[in-house]
Amino acid sequence: MWDGDEPGPHILYGDLLTPYLVTLLNAAGSEMPLLRAFDFLEQMARSEDQAIRDVRGASVLEGMGPELLERAEDYMGIRTKELARGIKGA
Repeated sequence: MWDGDEPGPHILYGDLLTPYLVTLLNAAGSEMPLLRAFDFLEQMARSEDQAIRDVRGASVLEGMGPELLERAEDYMGIRTKELARGIKGA
C-alpha cells in the first residue's frame, strides 16, 4: 500500500481511520465503536501538539465529507463538532 516507505501520521489516519469511520457510519448497530472512535478524535483535539490536531482535521474529518460529518455529529465531542462545522461550511 505504501510501497515500502514508512507512512506518516496523515497517511495512516487518512488511509486507516477515515475509512473505518465511514464503514461504521454506514453500518447498523455500530454506536459503541463510533463513540470510542470519536472520543479518540476529541482526545486528539486536546493535544498540545498542533500536528496532532492538524491530522484530526485534515486527514480524518476533511476526508469524510460534509454528508458523513453531518451524520457523525451525534458521536462527536465539542471540539470535534466545532471543527466539523467549519469544514462543512467551507
